Amino acid sequence: MRITSLNFAGNMWTAVLNARNSGYTEQALHYCHDSDFPRDWVRLKWEESYFITSVAGNDNCWGVVCSMMQRGRKYKQQSYIVASTFPSKWIAEKWNSDYYITAIATQGRFQMQWCVVMSRGAPFKDQCVELDFQYPSHSIHARWDENFMITAVACTQEQCAFVLSRGLSYGEEQRCTRTSHGPLHKIREDWNDSLYVTCLSHGRVS
Repeated sequence: MRITSLNFAGNMWTAVLNARNSGYTEQALHYCHDSDFPRDWVRLKWEESYFITSVAGNDNCWGVVCSMMQRGRKYKQQSYIVASTFPSKWIAEKWNSDYYITAIATQGRFQMQWCVVMSRGAPFKDQCVELDFQYPSHSIHARWDENFMITAVACTQEQCAFVLSRGLSYGEEQRCTRTSHGPLHKIREDWNDSLYVTCLSHGRVS
């Protein structure tokens, strides 16, 4: 079993684990007890041929998953930024250098931080971000009509960012569930329809 998504909500950490086809051979999880992103630990893992594959934050700390990837699915290079506002300009510059967003998260309560991880060699050919102060239903459905899929999501108390990508490794159908309580019941219903969790986030649902 490998962690494919990490999230924090309701005073509880949630991890989605996949038993097959994750593409990860080894994993390491780091939990830090303050709001400083674990840069030294990430740098060490990069040197050991790991890449950041999931990140999550709560009111006062970060959780980061680094994975060693199967041959043929390994990223070529990776970069990340931690910023107090959504780093739109940095993302655009990275897109121009053939990087794509592969993980995104927020951390903090009163002083929010965004963490965006971008990787070169990700299985995407096009990508966009829908950043809004409410759930961008119309925009998401329009992107679905253009064969985009949601591949990452993160929210603050005021904003939500949906990352949508086009590539060769995602299926033909996707659903987005919003709920004011735990989504386990709905997830189980989707499992019965052969739909699997690709990302989770805690934040605004309106």
